[in-house]
Amino acid sequence: MLDVSSTTSGLLTPRMTAAQRTAIAAPATGLLVYQTDGLDGFWFFNGTVWLRLCTTPATYQRYTNSGITVTVNNTFINVPDLTQVVTVDVPSRVHITLGGGMQTLSAATTGYTSADVVILQNGALLPGGGGYKRVLAVNNGGIVTTIENFSMTAIVDVPPGSWTYSVVTAKNLGTNGVVFGDGNSVLQGSLSIIVLPQ
Repeated sequence: MLDVSSTTSGLLTPRMTAAQRTAIAAPATGLLVYQTDGLDGFWFFNGTVWLRLCTTPATYQRYTNSGITVTVNNTFINVPDLTQVVTVDVPSRVHITLGGGMQTLSAATTGYTSADVVILQNGALLPGGGGYKRVLAVNNGGIVTTIENFSMTAIVDVPPGSWTYSVVTAKNLGTNGVVFGDGNSVLQGSLSIIVLPQ
């Protein structure tokens, strides 16, 4: 019904801020605008919610070289530098990957350390029970201060809003140990987050 032709210019859609877009009363299904702030780009109304066209996943990387010495059973300690705030304007799927290591501090070949490493969402366990790992390092065969590496992945769906992802750790049983580590060790921690608008 509409045929616009040009080799020197293009079609210019309405341009507005996110607040102006969401203030449109009763938007028609298929309404298209260009948002100029926040998650800028083309947005359309699907009849229920606003969605962004051609979304690029948002990615976050956090690293820590702070060793956390765990000495008290079931007393969780926040891991420095492994906290990330994620803000989404539309329902999104959040992919979280955490890696690191733990070392026993025992000098006995029979010593061991058991520790819990947990990813929190807004200070609580992740919905669905993900993001919780128990790590066990056991000295044996004459090798002491044994190192055990670990990794975990979790996926959560979130509505629009701000979400804080953080990592905590605590000793579970056994002798004292170090979770994560310094820049010269193999225990360094990494937190990767990928946000995919749905």
